Amino acid sequence: MSSLSTKAGTNNPRNFHRAPVETGKVLSQNFINGTLVSSSASLILHRDASTEIFSGKVLKDFHKRKNSGELLPYTSYTKLTREVSTRGPSVAEFGFTNPNTGWVYLYRRSWADGSHKPYIFNAELGTDKCSITLADRVISDLGINTHVFVQQAAARLYGRGWDGLTFAAELHKLVRMFRQVVPQAYKLLKEAFTLYKSGALRRLGYASIDAWLATRYGWRILLYDIEDINNLMKEIDEEQRLRSKERAGDLFSTTLSDDIVGSGGHAISRSDSSNFTIKVRGSIIADFMPSKITLNPVLTAWELVPYSFVIDWFFNVGRALEAMTFLTLNNRYTAAIGLDVLCERTVRYDVSFSGNWTNAGHSTIPDIEVDDTWRLLRRKPVTVPMKPLLNINLDAFKVMDLVALIVKLFK
Repeated sequence: MSSLSTKAGTNNPRNFHRAPVETGKVLSQNFINGTLVSSSASLILHRDASTEIFSGKVLKDFHKRKNSGELLPYTSYTKLTREVSTRGPSVAEFGFTNPNTGWVYLYRRSWADGSHKPYIFNAELGTDKCSITLADRVISDLGINTHVFVQQAAARLYGRGWDGLTFAAELHKLVRMFRQVVPQAYKLLKEAFTLYKSGALRRLGYASIDAWLATRYGWRILLYDIEDINNLMKEIDEEQRLRSKERAGDLFSTTLSDDIVGSGGHAISRSDSSNFTIKVRGSIIADFMPSKITLNPVLTAWELVPYSFVIDWFFNVGRALEAMTFLTLNNRYTAAIGLDVLCERTVRYDVSFSGNWTNAGHSTIPDIEVDDTWRLLRRKPVTVPMKPLLNINLDAFKVMDLVALIVKLFK
């Protein structure tokens, strides 16, 4: 199956890029016992910033082609917005008393041009703190493979029907489960009573592991199959659609810190924390209607391999086989990765003293606050990958399953 162009469209004439960062010279004044001993205006620091970026592509005669029923390709799209909020004094002061001499020192910092904007000290507001490159680096550091979700969407689209071949291959196991349910329940109750009387924990433990695995990978799968059959019966007379779409995604979060902890008898510390919330979504649209009943011998063979589902927790071979079958059976599709990255950054300062060093008057440094929030929305057209992708998919239940399987193997 061929993908529509991933580079379709022409540059939107409304594209723009505005990312001004305002800096200012700092007037640094130092006093000892109320006397000005030094003054300079050479240091340059940030004092404000904002970002607005819009970049995308448009398709010629989009609405006309869409209304005619044409399958149109996804186009690239990027939007980045940033808002910086600062609070605090325009003149920052910090004083201390030297315990060895008794002298009182005062450091005063303000904008050399007399600006009344808050003095935000060394809170960096450059593009390295807000950029597409930073978002990509965070996603990479988290080990997120965004193509996984496009493959998952394609697999879901193919797998909407009921897998009759796998059900038939597993039918004998389901019949055996029905025959064993009453004796197994009786056995568990009997062993529980034995445990109560003699403390035979080991026997009940193994029996419980068997029951857990049977419930997770026997009865639960059977219930899913029954639900699929029920949905099949409901939809059997519905009108066939010519186009289908599917999505798959997940939510991630992380925190990056760039703190500075001061040391010595008097010190200024900085808390600089960025909280990232990342939503990833894979989308696919195709001129394709999933079969009501699917018969895929390759996928069935894989699912019958012992412990194949465990391998799928790390390299999802089954999903790749579904996606590969989808690509083989269909003519045209368009797919894209969607990103929604929200960064909420907070910068705060504090002053600390140790030993005999003491504060000399009120310090305005702790009054400085910087809230830097930016959001990236991005759509990137891609093709559906066919090979299995690394995608560790574990939760508390699967960890328990893994422990139960290991215990069962060594039993």
